[in-house]
Amino acid sequence: MVLAERTHSLHLHCTFAPEYGLARENVAVFVASHSHSIDYLAPWELSRLSCEIATFGKRLVVDLRVKEPIPRHFYGLAWMIPPC
Repeated sequence: MVLAERTHSLHLHCTFAPEYGLARENVAVFVASHSHSIDYLAPWELSRLSCEIATFGKRLVVDLRVKEPIPRHFYGLAWMIPPC
């Protein structure tokens, strides 16, 4: 999610189907500066995030929140699907 304008809060909620085979350790949260593409990672911004990664039934649920996110920054998730 890239925010173009200032906002009070961001709430990103993602659910992954069991067919992905993802576990908590397969998902990482990141923040990066964004202009035309990702310019650089902003690990200092991670300390302001609240992120919960949990299972609900067989689904993996990721809930990310941040108050006053920085405009022109990419708040996102990266995941690696386990090999078959």
